[in-house]
Amino acid sequence: MPPWNAPSSASFYESALLWRNSDTLSFAVYSQDQLLRLSNGALESPNWLSDSEQMRLSQFKHARRRTEYLSARYLLRALSHRHFRTHNAGTVGSCAIESQGLLRDWPLREREQLPPAYLDARYQAWQISLSHGGGFIAAAIADTAVGIDVESAARVLSSTSFDPLLGQTFATDTLRTEHWVATEAWLKMHHQAALPEQIRAARLHRFEPNLSAVPLSRDLSAVPLPRDLSAVPLPRDLSAQCAVRVCSVSGAVFAVASHPKSMQNVMFTHWETYQRAD
Repeated sequence: MPPWNAPSSASFYESALLWRNSDTLSFAVYSQDQLLRLSNGALESPNWLSDSEQMRLSQFKHARRRTEYLSARYLLRALSHRHFRTHNAGTVGSCAIESQGLLRDWPLREREQLPPAYLDARYQAWQISLSHGGGFIAAAIADTAVGIDVESAARVLSSTSFDPLLGQTFATDTLRTEHWVATEAWLKMHHQAALPEQIRAARLHRFEPNLSAVPLSRDLSAVPLPRDLSAVPLPRDLSAQCAVRVCSVSGAVFAVASHPKSMQNVMFTHWETYQRAD
């Protein structure tokens, strides 16, 4: 039984809502329903999990939590295969997947209050982050600290509860959800729980480029204006602090947080940027 729809990679990877690969950071977002369809039964027969993962899975009593857990680990293995075996090997266009044994090639070690880690010594320095929410599953790996979060764009967060918690008043529900997802990703990057004191301490705010700093010529029609504000380059002294990027795609709101050096080779055009309010 193949671990996902292949032997060619096209049917699996092209079904992603979002997929980015670089030498230092890779991440992917799928809907839960997509992964169930593409897994070809692997989620119903999870004998590819490591011993510590099997133990963790046995602790879930509700079917929904079991499915979310399995989907995230399944996606992480697909992401790992693409990152280590094809993209960084220079064969992005193809990915030979022949048996469910491939899923066992990426055993993970569960850790208390931390994301899982690779058991294989060759990959233990790489950091992992997983997320599920609102019917979506996301996974990321990076050569340094990384955190991600995903939520349904349809979820409406209470202004009464979340505005005081996030320390801002939001003009729209969308902005509130974006800020919340960015904060969650930031906390995960630092291995912190989403407790009120940690959320308030994050002090994130949305970066708004200063377009007045763009030099204007006499002929205003000659000024190349960006398609959106997120495409404006960040000042050098500011970009070092900006480690959270957020986008909305196909009903999901997704955020990734990592160090700028790990993120510099990833295309983030049209993504929003969040930074610490230091």
